[in-house]
Amino acid sequence: MSDYWIPITIAICLTLIALARLCFDYNHKKGVQLTIRKALDKEEPLSLEVVESIKSANKSNAIDLRRGSLLLALGSAVIIASALLNFLNIGLAIAAFPITLAAGFLILWKIEPSV
Repeated sequence: MSDYWIPITIAICLTLIALARLCFDYNHKKGVQLTIRKALDKEEPLSLEVVESIKSANKSNAIDLRRGSLLLALGSAVIIASALLNFLNIGLAIAAFPITLAAGFLILWKIEPSV
C-alpha cells in the first residue's frame, strides 16, 4: 500500500467532519427560524429578552474551550499515530494545523470575558 493513503485518508476525514458540522449548524439555525416563525404565526408576543437570549445562546465561552481541547487532542493523536507508524515528519506536518487552531481557540477562551 502506498504511503500517500495516510494523508489522503486524513484529508477525507477532516472534510467529512467539516461537512457534518456545516449540516448540523444549518439544521440548528433552520430549527430556530422555524420556531420563531411558528411563534409569530400564532401571534404570540416575542419580547426583546427572548430575541436577545436566542442571539446570545450560541455565544458561549465554553465553546472555544471545547473546540480548542478537541483540536489539541486531534493533533496529539495524529502525532502519536504517525510516531507509531514511523511517519513522524508527515505526522508533525499534518498535526501542525489542528494544534495551531487549538492554540487560537484556547487564546480566545482565555481572553474573552465570560458571557
